[in-house]
Amino acid sequence: MELTILKETVTLDTAPMHIAPGGSILCHITGNSRRIAKLLIELRSEIAFGMSNVTTIDADSQTITTDIFFGSADEPDFRTIFANFGEGLAFETNKLEEDHRQDALTMAARNCVIDMLK
Repeated sequence: MELTILKETVTLDTAPMHIAPGGSILCHITGNSRRIAKLLIELRSEIAFGMSNVTTIDADSQTITTDIFFGSADEPDFRTIFANFGEGLAFETNKLEEDHRQDALTMAARNCVIDMLK
């Protein structure tokens, strides 16, 4: 998958999205790239999450959106971490059922994106 993140175009590896038993949550997060990176780093230490997309809204102000997904059982942990590290960010969620099929970034690609956002 080729993405332009802020002002850099990168090619990132993808794999099928893993939907957890019982479904997953797709979370669309919008805000400053550095704040999102900080949130994602904190999340990474608490829950297993994948990333399906990153879109630059305004490279000059470093405003982006990113879509992450995680098991429905992890939603309370996500909300707790967001309350502590999500200042200035907005999010919306949708439920993904087990039969949902979509490609997402590999974990290595996800980590590369997080590093680019710092």
